[in-house]
Amino acid sequence: MSSDTSEESTRSQLVRAAVAVISSKGMRGLTLRAAAAQAGLTHGLIVRHFGTRDRLIEEAMEYAIDRSLAGSVPSGLVGTRPQLGDHLVEVGLDDGGAVAFQREVLNEALRNPRLRGLAVKMYERYESAVREQLEGMGVVDPDVVVLVGAAMDGLVRRQMDLRDLASTERAMRALDGIVRGLGVGAQRVD
Repeated sequence: MSSDTSEESTRSQLVRAAVAVISSKGMRGLTLRAAAAQAGLTHGLIVRHFGTRDRLIEEAMEYAIDRSLAGSVPSGLVGTRPQLGDHLVEVGLDDGGAVAFQREVLNEALRNPRLRGLAVKMYERYESAVREQLEGMGVVDPDVVVLVGAAMDGLVRRQMDLRDLASTERAMRALDGIVRGLGVGAQRVD
């Protein structure tokens, strides 16, 4: 293993550890030492790789967003309803803590203006993925992008909180029908 690969592996371990700590203990539970301990590495390594807690959180947010968008929830919008619903449920139930981590960062961003940029970045990335899929269906209204993204976000959150698979699947079918209906004769609203 080259030293570059080893460095990247260590960095990735530390990022995943930060996600795990925050998703289980909340933002206030994350210290550089806690992330290092979770990763089974030394505090010095985390300081060398990230320098600050804020930098670690930024990279962890990027990782969590990438993980949540892998196999992208919105990509199901142009496929069959079960693809979309199945992925939504997967994300809400078993995502390695990425969604719980993001929720913690978003909640903390309400109190900490330094984290607001991460919240904005997260929503921009998700809305971009939703926009791409909706445009493929002929829906180009930017307000609909926000609406569909918010509905999907809410369903993921609800599934995480309530673990009510049947209700989530029914809601996904309803959202899918609404989105498909919007694609018929859709026009841009400015």
